Amino acid sequence: MDLDDPRRLAWIHGTLIRAVARLALDADGQRAYLEAIGTAGLADELALELGEAALLMDQLEDAGWVSEADAALVRRIGALLDAMGGALWDPGVLATAPEWAAVRAAARRFIFRTEGVVRVPQR
Repeated sequence: MDLDDPRRLAWIHGTLIRAVARLALDADGQRAYLEAIGTAGLADELALELGEAALLMDQLEDAGWVSEADAALVRRIGALLDAMGGALWDPGVLATAPEWAAVRAAARRFIFRTEGVVRVPQR
């Protein structure tokens, strides 16, 4: 994958921001999103979306495109989601489970403090 291509970076960064923003939504917003994409019964779709974008976090950080602090926060959100299982993937518990409240709080910290792209290569 060519991470020196600014268009690729923009796509990856946008995917990451959208995934974290969905995790920052309140429970009603998350359920509405899941219904809109046809996965109303599967809250794990929210985690899967972050996972796809977070796979490139090391490369983005190494290239200087994501700050160390932002990368650490994305990894923290990922760890919170990785610790979930079973009944926590039921959208019915999005509003009541403390685990989901912790994910939302971390996602909101990322959205409101993100430093975003640190460096875009010159071509």
